[in-house]
Amino acid sequence: EKSASLHFSAIIAIAGIIGTPIGGYISDRMAGGSEASREQVLSTCLMIMSFSSFVGMIFSIMATFCTQRWLFLLLMGTAIMFLFLPTGCCTMAVMLSVPPSMRASAVALNILIMHLLGDVPSPIAVGALKDYLAPHCNTVRIDGQDVLNPLCVEDGDGLRMTLVASLGWLIFTVIFWTLPLLREIPKASDASAPLHPAAADSAA
Repeated sequence: EKSASLHFSAIIAIAGIIGTPIGGYISDRMAGGSEASREQVLSTCLMIMSFSSFVGMIFSIMATFCTQRWLFLLLMGTAIMFLFLPTGCCTMAVMLSVPPSMRASAVALNILIMHLLGDVPSPIAVGALKDYLAPHCNTVRIDGQDVLNPLCVEDGDGLRMTLVASLGWLIFTVIFWTLPLLREIPKASDASAPLHPAAADSAA
């Protein structure tokens, strides 16, 4: 358990350090830099968000069917890196979806909703699913020490299904981030104020 936690924590940290700045760099390059219009930036962010989340979902589900540890860690690390790519794009898309005077409130509301519907209920829901599909994968006390239940090896399929079901929810992320790309982004004068001073200067 300690080894798994250490390895997975390291993967998340490394993937976040690599994926987040790369995602920001790609979005800036694809959108055209500081002179990009609101429509260009928003479309670019949505494309990166939907593509990276789809690729991340595929790699993560592939990882659940690996039997070799190094391959599992490699695929899962790649998946997490792709899921970190749209971090900056998410914030940018939220800010560009509302008038400038409401951008701070929009970002705050977005963070609140992510916590309420994400990291608050998800551990409980995934834990309940794991207990149902893999009931033997828990901690037991043997010889005065808390260790992983030896019977957990019998619940391998249950653990795999728990991972697949949890990661499968990413399909809704792909859908909801792709739908806006299917319609023309409205041009609103009050919401199209540039985020970069350079863009305002060039427009003038």
